[in-house]
Amino acid sequence: MEGYYDRDAPRERQSGALRTGVRVHRKHGAAPYARVLHMDREGDAQMGEGSASGAATQRVASFNPRGGQQAHRSRSLSVALPAEKNVFSRLGPKNLRMARESFSVRNRGRGRPLYGSRPPVTAWFKVRLVGAATVDRSWVMNAIGDRLSAENVTFQPIQVAVDGNSLTFFVKDQAAADKLKMLNKVIQFSHGPKMPIGVNPSQAPVVHLDESVKDAIRTAMGKRYDAATRSLTLSLFNEAPEFKIASLSIQLSRTSHMKAVLELIETNIKDLHSLDLSKNRLTQLMDFFRLADKVQLHQLNLSDNAIRNIRDVELLRSFTHLVDLDLSRNPIRDAYRDTPAYIEDVRKKLPNLLRLDGVDLPKKIGFDAPTRVQLPVPTQFHAPNEQAKQQLTTFIQQYYTYFDGRRSELLGAYSDDAQFSLFVPKFQDKSSGFFPHSRNLNFVVDSATRNVKLLLGRTSIVEFFSKLPATAHVPESFTVDVFFNENALVGFMVTGVFREEQNKHQRIRSFSRNFVVVISDEGLRILSDTLTVSQASPEQVNQFSQNTPSEKPSSSVATPATTVLDEQTKLAMIVSFASQSGMNEHYSRLALEDWNWDYPKAGAAFLQLKSENKLPPEAFVK
Repeated sequence: MEGYYDRDAPRERQSGALRTGVRVHRKHGAAPYARVLHMDREGDAQMGEGSASGAATQRVASFNPRGGQQAHRSRSLSVALPAEKNVFSRLGPKNLRMARESFSVRNRGRGRPLYGSRPPVTAWFKVRLVGAATVDRSWVMNAIGDRLSAENVTFQPIQVAVDGNSLTFFVKDQAAADKLKMLNKVIQFSHGPKMPIGVNPSQAPVVHLDESVKDAIRTAMGKRYDAATRSLTLSLFNEAPEFKIASLSIQLSRTSHMKAVLELIETNIKDLHSLDLSKNRLTQLMDFFRLADKVQLHQLNLSDNAIRNIRDVELLRSFTHLVDLDLSRNPIRDAYRDTPAYIEDVRKKLPNLLRLDGVDLPKKIGFDAPTRVQLPVPTQFHAPNEQAKQQLTTFIQQYYTYFDGRRSELLGAYSDDAQFSLFVPKFQDKSSGFFPHSRNLNFVVDSATRNVKLLLGRTSIVEFFSKLPATAHVPESFTVDVFFNENALVGFMVTGVFREEQNKHQRIRSFSRNFVVVISDEGLRILSDTLTVSQASPEQVNQFSQNTPSEKPSSSVATPATTVLDEQTKLAMIVSFASQSGMNEHYSRLALEDWNWDYPKAGAAFLQLKSENKLPPEAFVK
């Protein structure tokens, strides 16, 4: 079959094949020869009309019709094309095309960088001088330094160490790394052989922070601190002369190095006003968070770093005195389409900020308030009327007395079809015993788990209470707000704090609890109960942490022993007790009076006497 590469093919088809510039092989040595085509042209080449451009000069290097060893040698074809029209315009401008005037396919790939087709991923290089540990170290370093200085290249070895018969160190200069690579087997030892030198890209060297290293950091920081302005400049901290003299690589982007610097600030510069951490390749600010309650920082320069996430900026919220922040030339800025969106997001995280990236921020838009308006004084208990307030006061007092002591006796407080759920916010302390039982729908996405954590029926609810940690509520912290009151349904919220027993320690927790209860002739029954547990605020901790667990805090809510109930409430309790126990109203009244109208205690006593068969038969005669 006649083809482009047949020897007897028409010359114009051969010329078309030559123009492709492709090396051709046939599998399994079937090809009688292989070619590598060279295209040499002067100026702009073109296939002219009626010209002799089809003529090709062939320089055959070797030819073996039977294949064999020589069949894989190349034969070079050079095509000379007259420059009449520019058919190579797709190659780019003329100056670039002239740089490609003559090229060979088989040479493609030559002239690559010393370290492969990709540039090194870091700016550091580890150098190994094989055999240098067996000779005088100063002679080796001087020999390398002299050759690099002759090339106007700075030679600064970092962390010189002995590894077997070799010396190893790090350099951060690309030019120095390239020159060291070229010195491989150039410098000759006095005993004869030439010194092999290996250069490889590396991560930044790890520095163990012993006392000598900490002293060097302390000295460098001391020279960069200005006591007059109370400012500390740690820009390009790794290039401090103290570290170069000691051949140390101190990188604030490393957690251990940053912690060492922050400890020195915490103990020695508590009055720090301004801090410059620019050009240190910082990627996050988690370690920096520890300074929040130690120094009153007003100005912070984080420019020319690698901070990418806006959440790192939110960590600076605890620096309440911070008014000037510089985040310029950080990747975090690239996430925003325009400057106003960037400024708005940063100001949401840091509302006290007055200056960002070296520019004064515009004043926030607000509403003029020419006169101060006195807000209403909040009330501790909001109820629609005194009767409802009295009923709810008694209920809340008795409920939390049993919740903190004998939760199993709360069975009578819930209706048969009651429901309960527990909510714990995302940032709640995970060591809390309430956290594993949370039904936070933002994070509990599985339908089956959601259904399991929604408790239905009073038996399931009271059994679940036994799994929760022991608590001691503080009645002085309670506030009650009735948010719904329609016919026999009442919805109200109780907020306050309690102490959670945790590994023989007590933690102050904040809570809010929404109850929906039904009021009937049988009394108060809970239909819905939703409990939210969160971390207490610092103000709550300071206010309520003084009471010891053994103390019984006094409350404005009357205790069951001193509760004064009106006759209507007592009658409702008697009717409810008679309905549940099966006794007549006379014995129901006696049971409640014996326990000072404490409904749960009277119910528990009734169940015990009934199990012991100590109740008289006339108690059940109606």
